Amino acid sequence: MKTRFWILLPGIMLVLAVTLLSWKDIQKGPSIPEDVNTILSNSCYGCHSTGARAEDAVKALDFKKWDEYKATKKVSLFNEIHEVLEEGKMPPEKFLNKNPDKAPSAEDKEKIMKWTKEETAKLME
Repeated sequence: MKTRFWILLPGIMLVLAVTLLSWKDIQKGPSIPEDVNTILSNSCYGCHSTGARAEDAVKALDFKKWDEYKATKKVSLFNEIHEVLEEGKMPPEKFLNKNPDKAPSAEDKEKIMKWTKEETAKLME
């Protein structure tokens, strides 16, 4: 019995390590600066992430797949994010009526729009 345990232990440890690393990668999320990520987490991820009920929102933009998007897609999304924030279309009023605590401040919107411009410029180089 003890021999079997010692033979199986390395295999069990390997499976656990791979599982933990995979889970960590899943939880990692997009490569977005922490301050911007905090705002997006509060105001955007609820609808724009894999598993959200808002299927159309996830189709339009899925932040959990951000790192998988090609540069051209990111540029397009950066432009769209900037535009909808500037026009006050996101988060939608219907959502904010139910979740007023999710409304980004004017400063938060400016920070996100600045980030979208900077990242677009980097991608266009």
